[in-house]
Amino acid sequence: MPETVSQATLGKFRKVRCTDVADALDSLGFQDLQIMDPAIRPIWKPVRMVGIAKTFVLLRRREYMRFDSFEDYMMKTQVGYVYLREGDRGVREWENPVDEFLRRGHSLEETVLVYQSGERIPHGFWGSEISLRAMALGVVGTVFDGGCRDTEQIELQKYPMFARHVTCTHGGVRLYLAAEDIQISCGGVSVRPGDVVIGDSDGVVVVPKEKADVVADLALRVLDQDIQWRRRYYEQLGKPLDSTVTG
Repeated sequence: MPETVSQATLGKFRKVRCTDVADALDSLGFQDLQIMDPAIRPIWKPVRMVGIAKTFVLLRRREYMRFDSFEDYMMKTQVGYVYLREGDRGVREWENPVDEFLRRGHSLEETVLVYQSGERIPHGFWGSEISLRAMALGVVGTVFDGGCRDTEQIELQKYPMFARHVTCTHGGVRLYLAAEDIQISCGGVSVRPGDVVIGDSDGVVVVPKEKADVVADLALRVLDQDIQWRRRYYEQLGKPLDSTVTG
């Protein structure tokens, strides 16, 4: 049976920071193995993301898509346009397979979508509309070793998004989905379906699912000592206490 991370463990991870998780992993001998490349950054701050990995591989198309007209372009690249023109049936039959999984009707509660690009792809596969569709299915964030666009809207929507690049290009006409639900590499870290992904303003950490329980407990201990020690300095300096030192 595959290892499954419990709700209790996820709840513990929601209380801690990436720094606490990184320190816990260090104590177990996982130095730097589970910390993504610092170039994988949050699109907006402050941000917090904790969830279970669902993995994908995106690659460049071998040939560019061609369109008969502007309407043909919109029908093949803009799911909202398809819905407004054709309704639910049209959306289900939409031709773009890159985000087809969001149209299957399956719950994705507490899922973090993690994408390997296969190469340094700058194209803006992820944007504002797909963020809303993901949120509607319970997705809690996305990590893409590639580009993101519509960043102002994503920040206003408060969707946790981590990417290597910011760009304006449309990834759906440039990329294709090569694999899903397999072990991948994102930001230099091996990620498997079911692993825990934690992201905040300091970056992204991946916790192997079989280590999740122990890492969560150790991370809480790291956070607790940090709160106690920094609170002493607050009191010494006469600083008003804030939420980072009151637990």
